[in-house]
Amino acid sequence: MDETRARLLVEFHDKEARTDYADQFLDASIALQIATLRQERVLTQKQLGDLAGGMGQSRISAYEKVDYSSWSVRTLRRLAKAFDLPLVIRFESWGNFLDGVTKLSRRDLDRPSFEDDPVFEAKGGAAGPSAEYRSDSVSRVAEFKLPSTSAAFASLPNVTVGALDKAEHRRYG
Repeated sequence: MDETRARLLVEFHDKEARTDYADQFLDASIALQIATLRQERVLTQKQLGDLAGGMGQSRISAYEKVDYSSWSVRTLRRLAKAFDLPLVIRFESWGNFLDGVTKLSRRDLDRPSFEDDPVFEAKGGAAGPSAEYRSDSVSRVAEFKLPSTSAAFASLPNVTVGALDKAEHRRYG
């Protein structure tokens, strides 16, 4: 067990210490990932700002500072779109968080854009999914329903992913 992990295992028993650490780590990791993704794509701060819908160079510079802490989901979505990446926000267990913190490397911050993602590279010269695949995936998406798991959600209408079905139909015809 490395020294950092051992120290954090002890410190995380204090709720305030672990939440402060998590907040600071989140801010720093977002800033570092923005800088890493920008550099990976060989973009200047101004170019990234333009891609993100007209953010100024000074704003991007501020976002790349590890002590920046005024993140908004809207801003992160704009940056994700500029990088052609999905934004994923989730809650995590402390054990998984500790593992992630102690094993983090620059390589963990790199993400290929959709165009460069090997999962979506065309196979055999095909440009995108076949009509058969699209039709099948649309059918499966249309059948999926989000579960209502508590009384608080019981009064809400049953949410389906039908909107995705319509979007897929408009996109692929």
